[in-house]
Amino acid sequence: MKTQVTRLLQDDDGAVTVDFVVLTAAIATLGLTVVTQFTGGATSLANEIETAIDEMNAGQSSS
Repeated sequence: MKTQVTRLLQDDDGAVTVDFVVLTAAIATLGLTVVTQFTGGATSLANEIETAIDEMNAGQSSS
């Protein structure tokens, strides 16, 4: 029984899998955070451009 417990504690077959899962989760979280941060700025910029274009069109007269 003691040797089985010792063997179980020394077994590291799943260690690489755990490392890979943790690393993948960290990368996914980082990517989601970056996308979330840039989405607000891009939307704001697009709205400013739309307003500027609308103002240009409003200043023109249709003949």
